[in-house]
Amino acid sequence: MKDAQLKHLTLEIVAGSPRQVFAAFMLDRRGRGLSSKTLSFYQDELELFLHFLDGQGVNQLSELTPETIRLYLLHLSERRNGGGCHAAYRCIRALLRWAWDEYDLPGRNPITRVSAPKRRTDVLPGVSLVDVQALIGVCKNDATALRDKAIILTLLETGARAGELCAWNIADFDAHSGALTIRHGKGDKRRVVFVEKATRRAIAAYLRMRR
Repeated sequence: MKDAQLKHLTLEIVAGSPRQVFAAFMLDRRGRGLSSKTLSFYQDELELFLHFLDGQGVNQLSELTPETIRLYLLHLSERRNGGGCHAAYRCIRALLRWAWDEYDLPGRNPITRVSAPKRRTDVLPGVSLVDVQALIGVCKNDATALRDKAIILTLLETGARAGELCAWNIADFDAHSGALTIRHGKGDKRRVVFVEKATRRAIAAYLRMRR
């Protein structure tokens, strides 16, 4: 079979159904080594979009229009804030950009005509010093309290995510320098953060209480 015929057949089979394109897209994302959390994010957001397309009678990718995407985002805005709608938009954009590039689809990608939803950029207030002191104040000298104190101080000083902290092993901590190695951060990136002497002492006190 000639290359042109094979490409045409591929377009008919894969690019016809949004769900088939979605399945191929997710296979590509998994092959890129994305984290399970990122894959779940794509899965959940795009499943909602595909369900909406089913209700709109969109059975082929060629039937998808900018108006349909705008209608979906408007539908989402009834129960989500701007940030939530923007997250959905990013997933749809990633899917459609991938499809148009992967299969060299004819016509203009409809997402290019849809403006991204606006999202507020207000900075959330941090935890006050009074609240931090109150949290530490209730951590007494039993194993659980020592653990909690070490966790609070470590998160406060490093800015690490909860999942990153839960993934730490003793080998990732240098008690002398206070260095903590994050082996799989956002985007599977590795980085090193540091804690001060007081936090190092809190971690050491907890480790001494562990079996």
